[in-house]
Amino acid sequence: MDLMGRFFVSNGGNSIRSIVDASGEPLREEMAAYGTAKELDRMVACEGLDAILSPTTPYAALKNGDFKTVSYTGVYNILDLSATSFPTGITANKEKDTYAQHFKSFGEVDDVTKRDYDAEAVHGMPVSLQLVGKRLEEERILDVTQRVVQDLARAKGESKGWR
Repeated sequence: MDLMGRFFVSNGGNSIRSIVDASGEPLREEMAAYGTAKELDRMVACEGLDAILSPTTPYAALKNGDFKTVSYTGVYNILDLSATSFPTGITANKEKDTYAQHFKSFGEVDDVTKRDYDAEAVHGMPVSLQLVGKRLEEERILDVTQRVVQDLARAKGESKGWR
Protein backbone atom coordinates (compact mmCIF):
# COMPACT_ATOMS: atom_id res chain seq x y z
CA MET A 1 0.00 0.00 0.00
CA ASP A 2 2.88 2.36 0.76
CA LEU A 3 4.24 1.93 -2.77
CA MET A 4 0.84 2.53 -4.32
CA GLY A 5 0.49 5.70 -2.27
CA ARG A 6 3.79 6.94 -3.65
CA PHE A 7 2.57 6.44 -7.21
CA PHE A 8 -0.49 8.60 -6.54
CA VAL A 9 1.74 11.51 -5.60
CA SER A 10 4.62 10.84 -8.00
CA ASN A 11 4.51 14.45 -9.21
CA GLY A 12 5.79 15.63 -5.84
CA GLY A 13 2.31 16.03 -4.42
CA ASN A 14 1.45 19.03 -6.61
CA SER A 15 -2.07 17.80 -7.40
CA ILE A 16 -2.87 17.08 -3.77
CA ARG A 17 -1.29 20.37 -2.66
CA SER A 18 -3.56 22.40 -4.96
CA ILE A 19 -6.66 20.59 -3.65
CA VAL A 20 -5.62 21.04 0.00
CA ASP A 21 -4.75 24.72 -0.58
CA ALA A 22 -8.21 25.31 -2.05
CA SER A 23 -9.79 23.71 1.04
CA GLY A 24 -7.92 25.94 3.48
CA GLU A 25 -6.88 22.90 5.56
CA PRO A 26 -3.22 22.33 6.50
CA LEU A 27 -1.23 19.51 4.91
CA ARG A 28 -0.97 16.36 6.97
CA GLU A 29 2.41 15.72 8.58
CA GLU A 30 3.20 12.65 6.46
CA MET A 31 2.95 14.76 3.30
CA ALA A 32 6.25 16.50 4.13
CA ALA A 33 8.18 13.73 2.36
CA TYR A 34 6.65 14.79 -0.94
CA GLY A 35 7.92 18.32 -0.42
CA THR A 36 11.38 16.86 0.08
CA ALA A 37 11.05 14.89 -3.16
CA LYS A 38 10.01 18.05 -5.00
CA GLU A 39 13.00 19.93 -3.57
CA LEU A 40 15.37 17.16 -4.69
CA ASP A 41 13.87 17.29 -8.20
CA ARG A 42 14.41 21.06 -8.24
CA MET A 43 18.03 20.71 -7.07
CA VAL A 44 18.81 18.16 -9.78
CA ALA A 45 17.24 20.42 -12.42
CA CYS A 46 19.16 23.49 -11.22
CA GLU A 47 22.49 21.77 -10.76
CA GLY A 48 22.47 20.49 -14.33
CA LEU A 49 22.95 16.81 -13.57
CA ASP A 50 22.84 15.02 -16.92
CA ALA A 51 23.03 11.41 -15.79
CA ILE A 52 24.22 9.05 -13.09
CA LEU A 53 26.60 6.32 -14.23
CA SER A 54 26.60 3.32 -11.91
CA PRO A 55 26.89 -0.46 -11.81
CA THR A 56 23.79 -2.54 -12.52
CA THR A 57 24.62 -5.08 -9.82
CA PRO A 58 27.01 -5.40 -6.88
CA TYR A 59 29.09 -7.93 -8.82
CA ALA A 60 30.72 -8.19 -12.23
CA ALA A 61 28.59 -11.19 -13.14
CA LEU A 62 26.88 -14.06 -11.37
CA LYS A 63 26.25 -17.72 -12.03
CA ASN A 64 23.00 -18.40 -13.87
CA GLY A 65 20.10 -18.56 -11.40
CA ASP A 66 21.94 -16.85 -8.52
CA PHE A 67 20.66 -13.30 -9.09
CA LYS A 68 19.11 -12.09 -5.83
CA THR A 69 19.08 -8.27 -5.69
CA VAL A 70 17.74 -5.40 -7.75
CA SER A 71 19.05 -2.86 -5.26
CA TYR A 72 21.21 -1.09 -7.86
CA THR A 73 18.46 -0.72 -10.50
CA GLY A 74 15.11 -1.07 -8.75
CA VAL A 75 15.25 2.26 -6.95
CA TYR A 76 15.32 4.10 -10.29
CA ASN A 77 12.29 2.14 -11.51
CA ILE A 78 10.34 3.04 -8.39
CA LEU A 79 11.32 6.71 -8.82
CA ASP A 80 10.19 6.54 -12.47
CA LEU A 81 13.52 7.81 -13.77
CA SER A 82 14.75 7.19 -17.30
CA ALA A 83 17.46 4.52 -17.27
CA THR A 84 19.37 2.14 -19.51
CA SER A 85 21.61 -0.82 -18.82
CA PHE A 86 24.31 -1.59 -21.35
CA PRO A 87 27.32 -3.84 -21.91
CA THR A 88 30.69 -2.16 -21.43
CA GLY A 89 32.76 -4.49 -23.57
CA ILE A 90 34.68 -5.38 -20.41
CA THR A 91 34.56 -8.89 -19.01
CA ALA A 92 34.98 -10.28 -15.51
CA ASN A 93 38.52 -11.35 -14.68
CA LYS A 94 39.01 -14.05 -12.04
CA GLU A 95 42.39 -12.56 -11.09
CA LYS A 96 41.19 -8.97 -10.61
CA ASP A 97 37.50 -9.22 -9.72
CA THR A 98 37.78 -10.63 -6.23
CA TYR A 99 36.82 -9.33 -2.80
CA ALA A 100 39.48 -7.35 -0.96
CA GLN A 101 41.10 -9.23 1.90
CA HIS A 102 39.71 -6.75 4.44
CA PHE A 103 36.21 -6.45 2.89
CA LYS A 104 33.70 -4.97 5.36
CA SER A 105 30.07 -5.98 4.93
CA PHE A 106 27.38 -3.33 5.35
CA GLY A 107 24.52 -5.80 5.74
CA GLU A 108 22.74 -8.90 4.54
CA VAL A 109 22.89 -8.03 0.82
CA ASP A 110 26.69 -7.69 1.07
CA ASP A 111 26.94 -10.98 2.96
CA VAL A 112 24.83 -12.89 0.42
CA THR A 113 26.60 -11.27 -2.53
CA LYS A 114 30.03 -12.19 -1.17
CA ARG A 115 28.92 -15.73 -0.30
CA ASP A 116 27.46 -16.39 -3.77
CA TYR A 117 30.18 -14.73 -5.86
CA ASP A 118 32.43 -17.20 -7.68
CA ALA A 119 35.17 -15.43 -9.65
CA GLU A 120 36.12 -18.66 -11.43
CA ALA A 121 32.55 -19.31 -12.64
CA VAL A 122 32.02 -15.80 -14.04
CA HIS A 123 35.45 -15.34 -15.61
CA GLY A 124 34.95 -13.85 -19.08
CA MET A 125 31.31 -12.83 -18.49
CA PRO A 126 30.27 -9.33 -19.63
CA VAL A 127 30.19 -6.41 -17.20
CA SER A 128 27.33 -3.92 -17.56
CA LEU A 129 26.66 -0.42 -16.31
CA GLN A 130 23.58 1.78 -16.19
CA LEU A 131 22.90 5.40 -16.99
CA VAL A 132 20.07 7.09 -15.11
CA GLY A 133 18.55 10.42 -16.07
CA LYS A 134 15.54 12.52 -15.31
CA ARG A 135 11.95 11.39 -15.64
CA LEU A 136 10.45 11.44 -19.11
CA GLU A 137 13.86 11.80 -20.80
CA GLU A 138 14.13 8.32 -22.25
CA GLU A 139 15.31 9.53 -25.68
CA ARG A 140 18.02 11.66 -24.09
CA ILE A 141 19.30 8.76 -21.98
CA LEU A 142 19.31 6.50 -25.04
CA ASP A 143 21.37 9.15 -26.83
CA VAL A 144 23.83 9.51 -23.94
CA THR A 145 24.07 5.71 -23.66
CA GLN A 146 24.92 5.40 -27.34
CA ARG A 147 27.72 7.95 -26.94
CA VAL A 148 29.10 6.23 -23.83
CA VAL A 149 29.10 2.82 -25.54
CA GLN A 150 30.83 4.29 -28.59
CA ASP A 151 33.45 5.96 -26.38
CA LEU A 152 34.06 2.68 -24.53
CA ALA A 153 34.48 0.86 -27.84
CA ARG A 154 36.81 3.58 -29.14
CA ALA A 155 38.90 3.35 -25.95
CA LYS A 156 39.29 -0.39 -26.60
CA GLY A 157 40.23 0.27 -30.23
CA GLU A 158 36.91 -0.98 -31.62
CA SER A 159 34.54 0.93 -33.86
CA LYS A 160 31.28 -0.85 -33.11
CA GLY A 161 28.37 1.08 -31.68
CA TRP A 162 25.24 0.20 -29.80
CA ARG A 163 21.72 -0.49 -31.11
